Amino acid sequence: MPANKIRVRFAPSPTGKLHVGNARTALFNWLHARKTGGTFILRIEDTDISRSLRHYETTLIDTLRWLGIDWDEGPDIGGPFGPYRQSERIESYRAYLKKLTDAGLVYPCYCTDEELNAERQQMLARGIAPRYSGKCRSLTEAQRQRLESEGRKPAIRFKVERGMVRLNDLIHGPVNFNTNLIGDFIIVRSTGLPAYNFAVVVDDALMKVSLVIRGEDHLSNTPRQILLYEALGFKPPQFAHHGLLLGADRSKLSKRHGVTTVEQLKEQGFVPEAITNYIAWIGGSLSGSQEILSTSEMIGAFDVRKAGRNAAVFDLAKLKWMNAKYLKRLPPETVLDHWLALGTERGLLGKKRLLQIVPLVKDNIENLGQLEELFDIFTEKNVAFSMEAEEVLRTDSSAKVLKVMASALQTLDAPRSKDAYNALIKEVKRMSGYSGKKLFLPIRAALTGEMAGPELEKIFCNLDKDTLLHRIERALELKDRSRDT
Repeated sequence: MPANKIRVRFAPSPTGKLHVGNARTALFNWLHARKTGGTFILRIEDTDISRSLRHYETTLIDTLRWLGIDWDEGPDIGGPFGPYRQSERIESYRAYLKKLTDAGLVYPCYCTDEELNAERQQMLARGIAPRYSGKCRSLTEAQRQRLESEGRKPAIRFKVERGMVRLNDLIHGPVNFNTNLIGDFIIVRSTGLPAYNFAVVVDDALMKVSLVIRGEDHLSNTPRQILLYEALGFKPPQFAHHGLLLGADRSKLSKRHGVTTVEQLKEQGFVPEAITNYIAWIGGSLSGSQEILSTSEMIGAFDVRKAGRNAAVFDLAKLKWMNAKYLKRLPPETVLDHWLALGTERGLLGKKRLLQIVPLVKDNIENLGQLEELFDIFTEKNVAFSMEAEEVLRTDSSAKVLKVMASALQTLDAPRSKDAYNALIKEVKRMSGYSGKKLFLPIRAALTGEMAGPELEKIFCNLDKDTLLHRIERALELKDRSRDT
């Protein structure tokens, strides 16, 4: 493998559904790998046994693939530096823990959670930034044996010496960390499982990761990791910490903001092309002023040094706008496949028939969920009238327009076409004396049950005469019922 080959990774924990912010991190890594001809690695960090579930891992993998993000090495496809699940790499962590132990760089810590919390509160009360005091660092062997005889199981802490850790972050630039503010930190829990900072260093080093692209909430972990790299004799990778996604109140995007996972967006009818475009675009990660970009254009425009330099507000309204744009530009086959993937029973009508309808309606929707009611316009004999439609249909002027149209339709022998539609509308306009909204709103309300939707010409050309007349008759019945009451 070339020494300068780019290797990046996305390393989620399978403890829930894929958060939009984590999907953005995965996308940034993927875009950089594809732009540079590098390798994109998927690694599963599943050492939190109580919360990590294989079901969530499967969901994460499926969601990433749905977004169009693939990987060159990972738990499902293997690779030269596997295994790619942390739970299957325990022996590697033990080997490198032994190396640190033999070098005298770690020690057992017997402090309980209660003791650590009390220590933390005392420091806060004195106006000191909380950090471990190091009181277990100088325990004698006899003291350690006594604590273990009491049933205490030690965690393992890494010794942090006074000094500075310097980082040249690709996004933030030079960042200096005073190790006095860090304190000795845990690298192996009392359960024997590796802590995050230790496992990630061993994994990234052995997998030859050359660049770590992740959220800036991990910036505080970086000095600890650099210290471990140096202690283990590894060269640290480069780092790029991008800005986070925020809610409308400019706090970190969380459940209280509503939609936070990719699966929720999928369920609400967003297409993957729009989601990836939007999360790549916000925060100034793409060069140029263009908003709607193809995958190849996003790869070309991505600049890791600008990758979300600032935090970005996740604006659902903007995503809806972008989703509507994508629904218009995507091929009908792709739109239908995305819709059928939602598990709708409507697919029983037959893909061929639905594919005939999609081009007629996809320009009128902002999410896939709206296809359902628009399909009804072209597949059902009856349509449900909205309150607004009923209000229009109960007027005398609407009744006059619809009666004239029904009469004109009954005598229409020409095949349904654009010319036939224009001739029909011209005749209804002449016979009713109405034009503009007075003419078109009652026709739309009668044929669709709504005040907006597909072009009337498309509806006229794709429904048989009997269905058109039946819907007009039902609309006229509304007027008759209102007269009776």
